[in-house]
Amino acid sequence: MTKKLRLIVLCPHFEPDMAPTGVVMTRIVHELAARGHELHVVTSLPWYRKHHVETGWAGALWRIEKTQWGSISRVQPFAGQTKSNLFRRAIGFILFSYFVGLRALFAGRFWRRVDGVLAMSPPLTLGLIGWHTKLFRGGKLV
Repeated sequence: MTKKLRLIVLCPHFEPDMAPTGVVMTRIVHELAARGHELHVVTSLPWYRKHHVETGWAGALWRIEKTQWGSISRVQPFAGQTKSNLFRRAIGFILFSYFVGLRALFAGRFWRRVDGVLAMSPPLTLGLIGWHTKLFRGGKLV
């Protein structure tokens, strides 16, 4: 039997937010969980389909869900009203990345060591946040 790993997963989308990256990351997390690993996902509140936070999810900077395999921390994506305003989108990505980094320090208990950090990119900022998380939490960055 292999060692049970404690992992932090950083991704822009996760179920029920089913952007293509959300589908991939959801599958990866469920496969790792089925192998007995402890996972703590840090992602956005669902917003991909309509480019704003979906009904029932709005009103908070972040939400934390406990799962059988760990936890899901969902942060505000700071989506603008239009995709055409590139400056606004850049500011949104920076704010989203900041809160992902903050929540990653607390995911699965404050600064508890982890075996690895899995960072999905794009956005490119999540790679940098993954590196930052690795510095504080330990483990390998993938």
